[in-house]
Amino acid sequence: MSTEPTHVNPYTPAVETPQDDSLDSAAEETPLLSLPRTAARWFTVCGISALPSFFLGFLMTEGQVYGMLLGILTFAVGYTLIDFKTAPLPIRQKKMVRLILRIVYGTRIALTVIFPIGVSIDMFCGAFSLNLVAFVANSFEAVGSAGSEMTFGMSFVTTLVQGFTLNAVLLLYGLVVLSIFSLINWYRR
Repeated sequence: MSTEPTHVNPYTPAVETPQDDSLDSAAEETPLLSLPRTAARWFTVCGISALPSFFLGFLMTEGQVYGMLLGILTFAVGYTLIDFKTAPLPIRQKKMVRLILRIVYGTRIALTVIFPIGVSIDMFCGAFSLNLVAFVANSFEAVGSAGSEMTFGMSFVTTLVQGFTLNAVLLLYGLVVLSIFSLINWYRR
């Protein structure tokens, strides 16, 4: 092999190297978490985030704790599996995506800790969920369901509906954060 330097063609356009600090660039081989660490993270996030809803739900569902616990467990397992399976995907390796996910779920936990704000958001989503599930249950009352009486199944379904409602709110918040970061990134160029 020759160790002589190769000559650069003076007629080719200069190529700019991408900046490493850009939020659009991919991560530098981020080590993937193990399944137990991923589960520990999501069980912690879901457990903390569910505290205001659990407290309000306990009062509203006539003490149907097991249905609510199963709903929270379902979300924790679902988040764990989704996170673990999508972690190697190229979009999840982007710095901006990782930062936005941290901001969104960090904000959710912070709102849970700030008692009045966390409770009010959970109360709004919980009232929506209770009304929706009660409406559907009352629609099937003629077919032989338990109607408006809160059962284990209704408590579980209400917890799932509230979880999806809260996740829709988080998705909208995440899109706002993404828009802000995209504008900042675009402005920097």
